[in-house]
Amino acid sequence: MAQVLAVVAALLTAAFSVCAQPADTTAVSAGAARFRRISVEDRQVIGGEAASFLVPADWHVQGGVVWRAHPVLPAGAHIRASAPRSRQQVEAFPSFPFTWGDNCGPGKLMPVGASWFGNEVHPPFASARACLETLIIPRVRSAVRWRVTQREDLPRLAAAHRKHTPGEPGAHIFYDAARVRIEYLLDGAPVEEDLFAVLQTTRVPAGNIVIQVADRVVAMRAERGMLEASRPVHLAIVNSSKINLKWFNTYAQLVEAAIRAKMQEIKAVGEFSRALSRTSSQISEQRMRQWQDTQQRQDRLNREWSEYIRGTETYNDPVRGERVELPSTHRYAWVSRAGEYILTDDPNFNPNVERRGDWVEMQPTP
Repeated sequence: MAQVLAVVAALLTAAFSVCAQPADTTAVSAGAARFRRISVEDRQVIGGEAASFLVPADWHVQGGVVWRAHPVLPAGAHIRASAPRSRQQVEAFPSFPFTWGDNCGPGKLMPVGASWFGNEVHPPFASARACLETLIIPRVRSAVRWRVTQREDLPRLAAAHRKHTPGEPGAHIFYDAARVRIEYLLDGAPVEEDLFAVLQTTRVPAGNIVIQVADRVVAMRAERGMLEASRPVHLAIVNSSKINLKWFNTYAQLVEAAIRAKMQEIKAVGEFSRALSRTSSQISEQRMRQWQDTQQRQDRLNREWSEYIRGTETYNDPVRGERVELPSTHRYAWVSRAGEYILTDDPNFNPNVERRGDWVEMQPTP
């Protein structure tokens, strides 16, 4: 599932939207924290839920997943979750793909900034930190006057991505990861923001082509001096995403259909629509394994991020039958049949008594 033709250019707009059930406003005990699951629905291309993630119950969420005309990375998430009474915010960006090449490659035939099969033509970045400082941050924070206050290379995260990401035959792939902290004024108040990125560099000997993708680009913001204390909640949001199996099944079939088709035969939107109508709702054993491998690989990467950056605890969720990461700020965790979570330090707190719903206490994983 690493490729897809750029056929859906006419459809590749904001094809996903965030959908959430109205938050339960019933108060929880003092010092407790409540999370709810947000559904990301595909309202335009496939339909139904594409993925889901957790946010604090009172946070506001905007954005979703945008589609773009790219042969390998056709969709990317751009989601912003913000706290209602502070300047805390978590923002996830779509990946940033680049390409460069000598001889007859894009670096010779096309100017910097042009698009080469969906990749931006740009000289190779020496590191993830350089990519963040010279391109990503200037783009995504162009509306403010920011300055860098910290820089950190993250070799363990780079190694985790190298370990858990499938390779490509005949290509040399390298990984680098970094964090850059910036400071700026927001409505007159100073804030700090950490931006993370993992840079994957693929060198293709033919044509001396270099393809780079800045992935897992995430920004975590809080008032100056409060960023470290906010990290557990921010990290729980980032690491809680789950792919919907039914949507994944249809998407994988569309990808395979596009790969089999010739570019000129699938340029029309009508051909893509016919391919969509031919997909099957039956989930094969192979597709199930593919989805499981994808989710497990993402879970392993999430665990690496949590252990390296610190701030979350992994629990066994008996309702959904899976693991879930929540802030490590409380001693006890509960999950409801409706998919909400409550964290508390009170050993006597029982949401089945104090709140509506059917709640089950969760246990940390070994």
